[in-house]
Amino acid sequence: MSDPVLKELEAIVGPDNVISDPARIFAEVYDAWLQIFPGKPPKMPKYIVRPANEFEVQDIVLMANRYKIPIQVASFYSYKLPCYSGILLQTIRMNRIHEVNVDEGYAVIDAGVTFNQFYRYLRSRNIELTIPVTTAPPNTSIVANFLFKGIGMNMTSISDGNQEAIMGLEAVLPTGEIVHTGSWALQTASCKYTFDLGFGPQLSRIFVGALGTLGIVTKMAIKLWPKPKALTVKFLGMKKCEDLAKHMNKLQYIKLAPSTSGGHWLLLVLHGTNLFPYWGFEQNKKLYQITDEDIVKMREYYGFPGDGTQYFYVLACTPHYQSEDEAKLWEKLWSNYISSNPEITELTEDNCPGIKFGEIEATLKMYGGIGEGEPGNQRIRYCGWTPGHIWSFYGSVGNKALPKLHEITWNTGRKYGLIPALHTIGINEGRVSHVRYMVPIERGDDEGVRRYAGFFGEVIPRVIREGGFVPARCFGLGAKIVSQHMDSGFFELYRRIKKALDPNNIMAPWLGFNVPFEYE
Repeated sequence: MSDPVLKELEAIVGPDNVISDPARIFAEVYDAWLQIFPGKPPKMPKYIVRPANEFEVQDIVLMANRYKIPIQVASFYSYKLPCYSGILLQTIRMNRIHEVNVDEGYAVIDAGVTFNQFYRYLRSRNIELTIPVTTAPPNTSIVANFLFKGIGMNMTSISDGNQEAIMGLEAVLPTGEIVHTGSWALQTASCKYTFDLGFGPQLSRIFVGALGTLGIVTKMAIKLWPKPKALTVKFLGMKKCEDLAKHMNKLQYIKLAPSTSGGHWLLLVLHGTNLFPYWGFEQNKKLYQITDEDIVKMREYYGFPGDGTQYFYVLACTPHYQSEDEAKLWEKLWSNYISSNPEITELTEDNCPGIKFGEIEATLKMYGGIGEGEPGNQRIRYCGWTPGHIWSFYGSVGNKALPKLHEITWNTGRKYGLIPALHTIGINEGRVSHVRYMVPIERGDDEGVRRYAGFFGEVIPRVIREGGFVPARCFGLGAKIVSQHMDSGFFELYRRIKKALDPNNIMAPWLGFNVPFEYE
């Protein structure tokens, strides 16, 4: 039976760049993320299409409007979001680096350019600049990460998440128009790639966090920063979550360690690139059968101080931009800081022999562009220690509220036999804690998945209502709860913008805070 949509897609991008076979689509899209909630099978797109440029994207959008077919846009790494039928538009062929301006510190890139690709481009040309990085894999799209509110270990002067690096963008609106934001909208502007405010409202930001519901970003102008000449790395330990929140804030705000992360001690174990955690119990236990006593054995094995299951760390990074000699001067400042705060213990290979601090420091330096090697493949790893892993939630909380949020999450996780390991990064120069929890489960273990679904369904309402948590990525169960608590005017404004830009409701209609947009 003839498929007119398939024929048009093949005419736009070529037959080799369209996938319509259900088996191939399943292999492309399937991921354990889609099976988090038992009894709810994942839904697959009908077509996967891979355009090469903004004009092919425009033709696809115009065609989708004629047929009223929904579109979900995604890069190579980030397309594991649920896509309910329709077209999954992948940007992986849109991988041109259009310009890198060393003097003015910017680059113009396609939506499919990855972190690894961009690092290699800079290194092959001996360009002494860097970009904000992420804890995601090296084949992650830079544009997708910045739009998805990505936050990672930054050796730059960035303070408020990778989206701060956006200086303008090109997008195809849901009705097919190609637009530019900021000063880029004025083609004669001398600062069109370096000044996002321009005239009128800052329209670039409406695409940040919109999850593809308001259009398809095809190009982006991003900030570049000088690479550090050297890097001082300190590992600090403390017994209380209150101290973690205090020092994460203070270290960044006073500029002693402007690039800082921290969390539960289990995450420091996971930072080790070649480290397999010692569990301290018989290996035939399921993850949800791990007791508090087992967790204490693990903590003691690695030499972490503390009481019971709890202990926290700060991984503090001080980049030096002028010379390597700066590091010697900063050592005295660090010594004074640690000695004046007795609740802090500096963690070393002597008191935590199980942690390979040298590997972690080398990884961080690669992340900052210091030294040789392939930075994209030297990323800090948060996986590999269990057969599977799941990020349970991701967002921000005020520093004073962080201890309460951790108490709720840890206790709820243990109730279901799970281990929610906290990771936090200070943003806005330490004024806010950006948190995420790693809750390991074994993929294929139905009981583990069931427990995870129970934990997730209970903890999200509690951390929002009791812990002051603000989710950063509004989809799924967390989005439903957020939409119940936000000002009604906020959602109404978003709905009106969506309706104005997308009158046929084709752009990912299922991702509007997970509340389907229904037009009159």
